[in-house]
Amino acid sequence: MQTPVEIDFQGMSGTPEVHASIEKHVAELEQRYGRVTACRVVLKGPGGHHRTGGLYEVNVRLALPNGREVNVGRTAQADERQAGLSFAINDAFKHARRRLQDHVRRTPCRRFLGSSAESCWRAGGINFFRRPSAR
Repeated sequence: MQTPVEIDFQGMSGTPEVHASIEKHVAELEQRYGRVTACRVVLKGPGGHHRTGGLYEVNVRLALPNGREVNVGRTAQADERQAGLSFAINDAFKHARRRLQDHVRRTPCRRFLGSSAESCWRAGGINFFRRPSAR
């Protein structure tokens, strides 16, 4: 990734465990799909006006080459599991992975990978690529 991951906490304070979890998810996305140039994650804590708490909102923005982006905003209103921060983060990155996967399927592989691919082929509607080995 060309820039470090930006993590913004709104209405809550960040912990090292949350930072590590987000960076792990981003590293998995980058390893799996290649050229993610920037990532911004916004975590909004539950509102303080509710008696029983609220739901976390997680927004993930992935910048790709040639000005393309993948944006995911996850606030499932009817899903009470979103009240747990780790579930909300995992769910948002699961949706980001799916959207990035859809984006890769629709994009010709050379245009997505640029010059970093050693070889690139398409089979069954899925792009496959091999990166040069670091020697």
